[in-house]
Amino acid sequence: MVAPSTARKLRICLQDAELQRLEDVFIDTAAGAEEDRLEAIRLADACLLILRPAYLDIIAAAPTVELLRRLQKPTLIMINQAPRRLACSERVELIRAMDAIRLFKIPIASEIIRTRRCYQLSPQLGLSVEELGHEETVQEMARAYKAVSNFCDKVHRDRRLREAQKRVFTPPIIPLAHTTYYPPWID
Repeated sequence: MVAPSTARKLRICLQDAELQRLEDVFIDTAAGAEEDRLEAIRLADACLLILRPAYLDIIAAAPTVELLRRLQKPTLIMINQAPRRLACSERVELIRAMDAIRLFKIPIASEIIRTRRCYQLSPQLGLSVEELGHEETVQEMARAYKAVSNFCDKVHRDRRLREAQKRVFTPPIIPLAHTTYYPPWID
């Protein structure tokens, strides 16, 4: 289900999703939509930060990362549009970018989505990457989906654990009356 929304309508969309018993809802905000992004983060159980490994993108993500940290939202960074590997090693620019991204101290998904021509071609043709028959890309997307799915599962487990801890019965503390014992020979 895809539903366009704004910050003001987001709560209603989430209530509709709950009525439809949707387990996971992904809210995609535009990069410059400050109000929408802030409201989406507030309402979210967790956040997936899609980030290109480019200097300007990393700098632009810093305020969002700070907001996520301040609101204590579980977050996973997914690297998107990374340059393709050279023969057996990563490109220097990606290594440097990843070092900078690690300074955010937020988990980074193990799967990196690479820049591929088929990602630009598929929307132009109205076809999915799978329909284009690019097997390597399909496998890459399946691994990326698995990383996001594992993150969502962990967020669900952590939330259930917190809710269970809240429900644990703690007997009330009853203050004992303070009495002083006086031996009979003291008046």
